[in-house]
Formats: sequence, C-alpha cells, structure tokens
Amino acid sequence: MGGQLRGTATASYARHRFALVRSWLDAATVAEHAAASLELSFRRVSVGDSRGTWEEHLLGGDSGLRRLLTGAAAWALVGEALTGDTPGRPGPGRARCWLNRYGTGEWIPPHKDAAGTAHLVVCLLAPPPESGGTLRLLAPTGPSNVHLAAGDALLFEATTVEHMTTPLVPTAGTPLPVRTVAVARYFL
Repeated sequence: MGGQLRGTATASYARHRFALVRSWLDAATVAEHAAASLELSFRRVSVGDSRGTWEEHLLGGDSGLRRLLTGAAAWALVGEALTGDTPGRPGPGRARCWLNRYGTGEWIPPHKDAAGTAHLVVCLLAPPPESGGTLRLLAPTGPSNVHLAAGDALLFEATTVEHMTTPLVPTAGTPLPVRTVAVARYFL
C-alpha cells in the first residue's frame, strides 16, 4: 500500500474534511480484491426514500478486504488525517466495512451519514470518467468532484461532508459500466 497522507493531502483533510490518495493500492492488490468481490452475494440498498439504488455486501469476519480496511496501513491513514500523527499500530476504534457495486443508471443520492468519525472509500473497479460514477463532495469550503480510478482511496468525514455519486451511463466504449468500491466507516 502506498500513498500515505503527506503535506498537501493532510492539509486538504484539515481544511476540506477530505483527502484523495491516488494509487493507495497497487494493481495486483486491486485485481485480487476485485476478483474476490465477483464471488460475493449483494443486496439492493438505498438512502432514505430515494429512487437511487445500488448493491451492497457487508464485509464481516476474516475476509481479506476487511483485513485490508482495518489493518495498520488504513488506521495509519486515518490517524494521520485526524491528528497529523501516523500511528504504528491499528487504531483504538472499530470499523464497519462493506462493498458497494453500481451498474448502469445507478447512483447514490445526496446525503450525510448519521454515524462514524471518518470514511475510507477504495476503488476496486472503475469505468472511464465519461461513464459517470463521479463522487461529488459538498465540503464546508465548496463542492468537489472526484473520479476515483482503481486503487485510489478517498478519506472523508461523511457526517460533515454531504456526498453523492453521479449515475453510471453507457457509452460506446463502455456499454455496461460497473463501479465497485470498498468502504470502511471508522468509529474512534
């Protein structure tokens, strides 16, 4: 795992309540977890009474992806963002982890989460930007659009920053777009 928060990204989190870490996971790790996600069963979910729906799979027990999201590198990223410190061991809190998968026409509507100190979103599968699936963040300092590529991570305060995704749309090059992200909600 690469890309710890350093300098600009740490300042971004302090100022905007989110930080983007490009290539947090290497291509081999992304491929391993993306392939494993194909074997999982998902359930259909939505936020509130919204028409926007997508698929979700809770990561429990001893799955490799859950271990990754609750391991020392993930906790170090969270600790550095929240305190400017890089702890050498997993954090004192707990985490809830899941996978989100979106297909054509699916999106997450605007919302703020009701719980959690920070969220880490790690992209495992991404269509090209012209297919949508962009994460929109309405941070206290203004809106930002983030298109996560496979391996990228975004750490943000989901209880403070309103967030949503744009719908996935078919294109000539990607007639059936799919986006899969792993999410960890940390409680400190």
